[in-house]
Amino acid sequence: MFEFYGRLILSSVTYIGDAQTDMNVVNYAIMTISPFHHVAVVEDDPIFRHRFEEVLLNAPDMALSASAANFPDALNLLSGQPPDVLLVDIGLPNGQSGIDLIRLAVDCWPSCVIMVLTVFGDEQNVLGAIRAGAMGYLLKDADDKTLAEHIRSLRRGESPISPVIARQLLKQLMPMPTTTLNDRTLSDTPFLNTNKPEKLCQTKEKFGDFTPTLSAQEATVLNLIAKGFTLKEVAALLDISINSVKTNVQRCYRKLQVHSQTEAIYEARRLGLIKD
Repeated sequence: MFEFYGRLILSSVTYIGDAQTDMNVVNYAIMTISPFHHVAVVEDDPIFRHRFEEVLLNAPDMALSASAANFPDALNLLSGQPPDVLLVDIGLPNGQSGIDLIRLAVDCWPSCVIMVLTVFGDEQNVLGAIRAGAMGYLLKDADDKTLAEHIRSLRRGESPISPVIARQLLKQLMPMPTTTLNDRTLSDTPFLNTNKPEKLCQTKEKFGDFTPTLSAQEATVLNLIAKGFTLKEVAALLDISINSVKTNVQRCYRKLQVHSQTEAIYEARRLGLIKD
């Protein structure tokens, strides 16, 4: 219903001559079909802080609820009303880390969704921020025009991640290559533990003399699902369609002779086809 009225309002723009009136109609339409977002910013660099604030001030469905330039000021914010979204830098003055702030914000503002905006793209900071509770991670080279949309997608339950960061995460989750029992002897096979004969018996009983293998993409998809990513998030991380993700999942089911994601993950882990 809201989407219908939004389209109706937008369609009326062509019949209005005044440019300012046109923009007011567009802004009203955007606010009609999407929720309002209150956003707080923690950024020590004044140039970047002003840049992010301008993006929020120019977005018709967003408001800058608070802004802090250092860790102590950010701590003071945590005692106030929580925003919908917190944008936080990793590197803060005096050697203090935005990762520590993320942990505190998760405890103080459980309803707030946190996204990192930083120049740090190294593995330690990326994984540290995500483990602390960040739901998005963008490098500061991201286009200003897309920042508002990233905030909206964050509020829709998505996890905006810079492509370079996504690649790092995929490398962490990438399964080790495996081979079939037909290609190697049991003692040389990394995904079968010869010290546990009961597992070998279970495998032989289910699959006979053939142990299934997954393609690199099938294993990666299943590994990401095992880590808690949704099918939509897996598609975004791998830059493939959601239908391709579903196809890979179905192939895993068929190869592993299972009927659910839980069973597929269990069998793949048992066979060493994906990491724990």
